[in-house]
Order: sequence, then C-alpha cells, then structure tokens
Amino acid sequence: MDIKRQIIGGLAAVLIVAGLILLPLQTVEATGNNIGYVSEEVYEVHPEVVKFQQEMQQQIQVYEQQFMEEISGLDQEEDMQEIQQIQQQIEQQIQLEQAEKQEELFEEIEADLEEVREELGLDLILHEQVVISGGQDVTEEVKDYFENI
Repeated sequence: MDIKRQIIGGLAAVLIVAGLILLPLQTVEATGNNIGYVSEEVYEVHPEVVKFQQEMQQQIQVYEQQFMEEISGLDQEEDMQEIQQIQQQIEQQIQLEQAEKQEELFEEIEADLEEVREELGLDLILHEQVVISGGQDVTEEVKDYFENI
C-alpha cells in the first residue's frame, strides 16, 4: 500500500471535484493569465502533507504490530477467517483515521492555496486535470511557496 500516492490522489480528487463544482458558480472575467493551475506535485512538498505522511507511516507500523500480536496465537490455516476479520478491522481503522486527518489537511492546504493565489494575483487556481485550455501553470510558484511556509 503506497500511502503517499493514496493521500495525494485523494487530495487531488477532492480539489478536482471542488474545482468542477465551484467553477460554474463563479463569474470570473479573466484572461488566461488570471487563472492558474497546478499539478499533483504541489501537494508532495506541503509541510503538512509531509508531516501527515510521516505520522501515517508511524501509525501503520503500530497497526501492523497490533495485527501481529492479535494473530500470534492463531493457526494460519485453521483460523484464516478470524485472521482476515482482524485484518479488515485494522484496515478500516487505518482508513477512518486517514479520512479524518485528510479532511483537516485539505482545509489547511486550501487556506495556503488561497494565500498564494492572492500573492500571485490570480482569480482562480485549479488542478491541471480540469483545465482544457488557457491559464498558466503555477505549479513551481506554489511549490516554492509551500516549501517556505
């Protein structure tokens, strides 16, 4: 399980959906230069994402240890159903914890994106996957901003 890809993919999906929902609601008189877009790599450098990934890796290790302790007395063949049930419960705990923390993380990233948008003088910042034509790629500028928070 590549936690980094899951986290970044989840954040990107939320931003894409938010961009698609909010875009029709906003009336923006803008040339292509007032709309910026970013790629997923901006999320990889945000300090809160980095911190979140480290915390989740540590938590996963704790859950792995818990799993090993819970199945230590069980027979791999005879107790396979119970082992699978324990595994599913732990996976659900991990997913729940990730979902709760991702919501908080998204709010922090959104606030930081708002600040950098204002600094760059942009009307909008979208995820590159929702841009069909126009706009400017501000990925590097946003990455630099996030790296210096």
